[in-house]
Amino acid sequence: MTRIRPTALLIAVAAAFPAAASADSPKTYCVNNTDCVFKGGGEYEPSIQAALNDAAGHPGLDHVRITPGVYPDGPFTYIQNSNNPVDIAPTSPGKIILGLTAGSKSSYAVEVAGGGSTVSDITVSLPPKANNIIGLDLYGGVTAEHVTVNVADESTLITAIDITDGGTLRDAQVHARHSAGAIGIAAGANLGPVEISDARVDAPTGLRIGGSSAYTSTVRRLVTNGTDGILAYCGHTIVEDSLVVADTNGVVAKGCPGNSPSVEVRQSTVIGGGGGDYGAQATGGGADSASLTLSNSIVRGYKTALYRQAVSGAHVNLATSYSGYDPARVTDVSANGIGALVQDHQIAAAPDFVDATEGDFHLRPGSSLVDAGDPAGLSAGEAGTD
Repeated sequence: MTRIRPTALLIAVAAAFPAAASADSPKTYCVNNTDCVFKGGGEYEPSIQAALNDAAGHPGLDHVRITPGVYPDGPFTYIQNSNNPVDIAPTSPGKIILGLTAGSKSSYAVEVAGGGSTVSDITVSLPPKANNIIGLDLYGGVTAEHVTVNVADESTLITAIDITDGGTLRDAQVHARHSAGAIGIAAGANLGPVEISDARVDAPTGLRIGGSSAYTSTVRRLVTNGTDGILAYCGHTIVEDSLVVADTNGVVAKGCPGNSPSVEVRQSTVIGGGGGDYGAQATGGGADSASLTLSNSIVRGYKTALYRQAVSGAHVNLATSYSGYDPARVTDVSANGIGALVQDHQIAAAPDFVDATEGDFHLRPGSSLVDAGDPAGLSAGEAGTD
């Protein structure tokens, strides 16, 4: 008779009964979806907030999967503990529309906080007469992609997307053009850089960005349409391959003390409505400082294409290179200020857009601005979009 040694017996038992998952192993929480439970091995959840709460209470990365549909019972909140990110996405292709409960006093509709968390393929819809609310509130290093925020016309003082203390926003859309005082995207790089790409923003203010000078935020392939395009208050921001359509102010670097905004605009087009105030503007007063550089770009449709203002000791610089704008529409104001307005290889020729009235700002093949940029080519790290 063959004996089974204790060690072999233990191995045999372990094979028959696999060890339970570690407490830190990823879990999937399925909102109103039994297929996700039975086929995907997830846990059934009766509501979005219940799923978010359970994910927040479980260590490690978890997945919240939401059945496509309309969920008007927000706000929805996920605030992670240490090293406890969440991945929020649909269970299957289709629209997820998240909204606020009627009469809600919440300051946001959807809030996700904590580095490593991701949000994808959701739409946030704010109700009529909403006031002083954030649609999608992201902070602490969250990544969001394929997201849309719709703001009702009667809403006021809305921030559609707020991405703070670092994070990434890709393929976003904001519809808030007729919401008084609305900001499409507000970005803050206080604890880490912000990266924004492929965003289309239809709102009174397209992008308001600031943060610590220790970080460089990047904005690529942004399209804005509104009253003000890009307002930078502090920190270092690079804008590339973007289209800014703004009735009043195109790109503004507004000085702040001790943490001057440094804005670089490359390969971009800034368009006003014909009576707009300033295309590219750098201003500061007192202890403020600011810097704005414009390269291989176009500014048209403003009373003042370039505007530098340095008063009462402020240090303000505005520089252009290989950029097209009307040289007769340049203003330099210095009242006991420091800095300079520098224009290198300015191009005065009209751009000859394909169809400006219909919003097509591509250059016609015969335009004088085609291949009129810096012959040295792109600098290291610059996007290759033409």
